[in-house]
Amino acid sequence: LMQQHPLLDPSLFLDLLGAFKQDGLKNRYQNKTEVLDYCRRSANPVGRLLLYLTGYSTESQLKASDALCTALQLINFLNDIQSDFVERERCYMPLEALEALGLSVETLCLEKPFNAVQAFIQTQLNEIESLVTEGSSLGAQCPGRFGFYSEMVIQSAYRMIHKLRLRKTIHQR
Repeated sequence: LMQQHPLLDPSLFLDLLGAFKQDGLKNRYQNKTEVLDYCRRSANPVGRLLLYLTGYSTESQLKASDALCTALQLINFLNDIQSDFVERERCYMPLEALEALGLSVETLCLEKPFNAVQAFIQTQLNEIESLVTEGSSLGAQCPGRFGFYSEMVIQSAYRMIHKLRLRKTIHQR
């Protein structure tokens, strides 16, 4: 792939490999900085690779893609809180943010969440929505099919945020 596209940055592949390795070693994230760093290495390289492969790689396009890819990764984390914890004993929610509300990973997974859990989820969704908005110019910045595809992803992200806001417990997917 890199021989066909010499502009591809090898660090993107190394970031992806590092994130995959981290998944096997780390199951808790102390703060938002750690979570965002994981997203920078696990999600953002995918968007950047797509941009490079389609010929769109201005600084503005890369920045919008990073915001959108991070948002999509965070949506996935919120959607999978229950299964990540039960199946892998993993949680991507920042422990500091949970503790600030008197929560723990275990309290997130209770059948009947209390107000602090809902407040935590809504705060996370507000932050994610800001990232989607930050990345929402990507569709307009990339003409043609890729721009159309990007716009569909952006609208899907907003729709997923809306559905997560309506969810009563994290047990619903």
